[in-house]
Amino acid sequence: MTSMLDSQLLALVLILALILVVSSVRVAPEFVRFAVYRQGRFRKVIGPGIFMIIPIVDRLVRFKLDESMPDWASMSFDQARQYVDQQVLQRRYPGKD
Repeated sequence: MTSMLDSQLLALVLILALILVVSSVRVAPEFVRFAVYRQGRFRKVIGPGIFMIIPIVDRLVRFKLDESMPDWASMSFDQARQYVDQQVLQRRYPGKD
């Protein structure tokens, strides 16, 4: 009787450990960073790749680094909608950086 309880307890502990390991492994894509907060305090920033966290204690905040250029719409004098690229709006003067 006790060996059956011991084997069931061992199986339960192994299943819980497996669930803990699977929920702690995370993957960050290329242009994504994660800020790790442990118990509400900032701990570190994690870059791309595989990393582990403590599931209940750590909280992740995701932020993207890829450039997204919005379409800037403007109206001309004849009420035609014009889309302006962001590169046009960033004027560079020679000699002034």
